[in-house]
Amino acid sequence: LNFLSDPSSVDEARRLVGEVARRAGRLPEKERLSLQALRAQVDGSWVEAFRIRDQVAEDYPLDKEAQFNAGDVRLHRFETASAIPYFQRALQLDPGYGLAVAHLAEAVGHSGKAPEHLAWIREQAAVATGSGQLFHLASALLSAGQEEEAVALFRRLQKAHGGIWPPERYAHYLAFKGRADELEAAIRQTIEAVPEDRLEERQELKKRLSARSAWVSLGQGRFAEWWQFVLSFPVMHKNPVLREE
Repeated sequence: LNFLSDPSSVDEARRLVGEVARRAGRLPEKERLSLQALRAQVDGSWVEAFRIRDQVAEDYPLDKEAQFNAGDVRLHRFETASAIPYFQRALQLDPGYGLAVAHLAEAVGHSGKAPEHLAWIREQAAVATGSGQLFHLASALLSAGQEEEAVALFRRLQKAHGGIWPPERYAHYLAFKGRADELEAAIRQTIEAVPEDRLEERQELKKRLSARSAWVSLGQGRFAEWWQFVLSFPVMHKNPVLREE
């Protein structure tokens, strides 16, 4: 749940949680507490959600998912630094817990602490295979200032799992590093690699690259074009707060 969430989807989540809550007495204790945490999340009671997830993590110290969920609720509320220890504990319990690897890499990358965790990032990058792990580890390498290593990992991700170049996280990086022209050239190169007589394929590729192109507009100071892209999302028309002048 974030500022781009469709209000109707939030209402649907609240309805489903309410349905399950009516049968909460039949749930084991850990699942009952988890349900309470979910209810707090859909109601926007984040302090309460943190408290409950912490309680579950403390009551079930050998449960990797309990540790993971306490970190996850913080990560998705941008409390990235405080999420890190929970993901680390989950990985101490299960070093092969791929979801925790990906989430820890994301938390590390977003917290500004990536340089402190560079040895761990490199260790995981050497063995990672899952697309989520590779993506977030590459992003963490960018956050640590290791662009060359990050690009190599993004290329490995592209080769193993497909996708188009440049990946969106690298597009963000180039745009906000003042290299929007370089980003624009990479986008053009990807599009021009498709022969001109395959017009439909080119148009589809342009559509898939539209978000990256929007970062070019933002990086080049063409804010009106960027805002028109933002307003093109259907959710913007369902959430009038986002359309206020």
